[in-house]
Amino acid sequence: MQDANKISNAENNAEKEKSLTDALEKIKGINIFILQMEYELSQKFLNEIYNKLIKFKKCSGEDAMYNVGEFSKLLMAGGLGSFKPDMVNGFYDVMSRGWGRIEARRHLHVFGVLYTKYIKGEGSITSRGIKKELVNIVRESLDRVRTYKEEINLKGIRDVSVEIYMNPFSELKEYWLYCPEIFHEAYCGTSDDDFRAVQSLLYRKVVLKFIKEQIEEGFMKRSDDNHNANNNVLLFSTSEVNTTLAIPSVVDDVYKHDHIFKNVIVHHYNHTIVPAGIPHYHANMFSRLNISEEFNDAIRDEIVDLAEITGRVSDVITGCSVMHTNVLKEDIFKKFKEKVAYDDMYGNSEGAYVERWQRN
Repeated sequence: MQDANKISNAENNAEKEKSLTDALEKIKGINIFILQMEYELSQKFLNEIYNKLIKFKKCSGEDAMYNVGEFSKLLMAGGLGSFKPDMVNGFYDVMSRGWGRIEARRHLHVFGVLYTKYIKGEGSITSRGIKKELVNIVRESLDRVRTYKEEINLKGIRDVSVEIYMNPFSELKEYWLYCPEIFHEAYCGTSDDDFRAVQSLLYRKVVLKFIKEQIEEGFMKRSDDNHNANNNVLLFSTSEVNTTLAIPSVVDDVYKHDHIFKNVIVHHYNHTIVPAGIPHYHANMFSRLNISEEFNDAIRDEIVDLAEITGRVSDVITGCSVMHTNVLKEDIFKKFKEKVAYDDMYGNSEGAYVERWQRN
């Protein structure tokens, strides 16, 4: 019986490996953009900030640990932001097995937000044993790659400056957006707070501008010697409905009809089904955000239903578990149930970090 089980397990593993290989071949050459508005910096970076606080800022070990903990909470509204880097690393590890690390890194791009002032649910960030603001110590430790001026004209804010940073201690292409006027707190207010819409709009403007420039300047490759048809395809993997505005077709602006974004595939992954994690906008924000008229029917009962827009623009929708995905299929995205997918390989529709999250 044990021998039979071993043979069965070996056959299952071989089948799973072939499925992964086939899937990687299908998406070979695609540029993947993972959109996150709650995304933690790597443990390695946080460890180095801890060392810097002790060795250059004269912090005690206890104060340095406290400060790093306070900073890390800025980037999360709960616990989700801490495990999303694991999920992205799962994508990267699987791609690396099929393509090698150079090509995996070249085709995988992540965009997070560097929040500055308030920890969700706890108020202002505090620090111990240092005079310089903690976020500024973090900023000087990251690599700044670009600065933009963006026009907002919403909620009393006209123009803002946005800086884009990279983590020097990650082999992934991970970017963080910094703008204190807009990105002061993760998921500010309640789920109907209009300022969340302002945050999402700025996120869209910066991410799409950066992608367009990187492609036009040749830093994000769109062609190879193999003439792969996927070279002209962009895959947007959106986290929660907060990032839906960043899909090019959703807002009627210069990016909606730009040839750079002509071939876009949208994967939406949902991590929470509670109302607090599924925000909506007040109806008057529809025109102020310049959301495309084709989504007019997403306005109901004086709100803009972001789940409705998300379902329409997504090509595939996944959840965190089979039970979670059932809820998405039967309730939240029931109008788009044919787009809700399960992971047949692992019984977990996240399909992310197999070694850590899906081990038997």
